[in-house]
Amino acid sequence: MIRPCRPRLVPAALNAPLTNRCPLRSFSPPHPQTLSLAPLAGFAATPDGSLLATTAGDKAFKVFDVLSFDMITWASLDFVPGVCEWIGGSGGRSRSKPLLAIADAHAPPIRLFDAASDASGTALKTLNIHTAPVLQI
Repeated sequence: MIRPCRPRLVPAALNAPLTNRCPLRSFSPPHPQTLSLAPLAGFAATPDGSLLATTAGDKAFKVFDVLSFDMITWASLDFVPGVCEWIGGSGGRSRSKPLLAIADAHAPPIRLFDAASDASGTALKTLNIHTAPVLQI
């Protein structure tokens, strides 16, 4: 994360004018192949903050391990994804793994994926309970 910094006034030398100086913060940008060429449609983190999922108009979703910022899943879909959200697997006494719910951008169904371990892009279940595309989960 890049945080804006306030310029600090530091004398360059004795009796020299003050110059603006901003200390460089350590930042390593993600590898170019992890970026999407299409605008992001969804962005969601698991309740414990260990996984991050993104969906984009390029008919794919990606899952990242937050601690190491490694992309662990990149799956192609047969629909244009909209918003996404992690469900289940909230930690504590629950032993269920989190599932990724992805809404179709142009149709009402919501599809559930085992996104943390399966990169096939095959939905575990499709929920058809809405009559219009879902805008928020």
